[in-house]
Amino acid sequence: MKEKSLAVVACDGKDNMSIRVPEGFLELHKSFKIHSKQFVYETLTGWGLNPEKTYSFKGKYLEEQKMLVFCLKNADL
Repeated sequence: MKEKSLAVVACDGKDNMSIRVPEGFLELHKSFKIHSKQFVYETLTGWGLNPEKTYSFKGKYLEEQKMLVFCLKNADL
C-alpha cells in the first residue's frame, strides 16, 4: 500500500483475494472492472483516496509474468 501499486496475477480460485475472470478474457477485452466493494474500499482507503469517488487507472501488462501492474505513486488523480 505504501508504494501505491497493485499487481493482478492469475491465482487459484480458493485464494483469499481471488476474483473470477472468464477464460480467454484478455484476448477479447481491453478493460476490466472490479466490483468487489470490500476490495475497492480497502484499496482506495489504503492509498489515501476517497472510496466514494470513481477512478480509472491505466496499467501495464507484463506478458511473461501474466500480470497487470498499476502504479499510482506518480499518477495524476
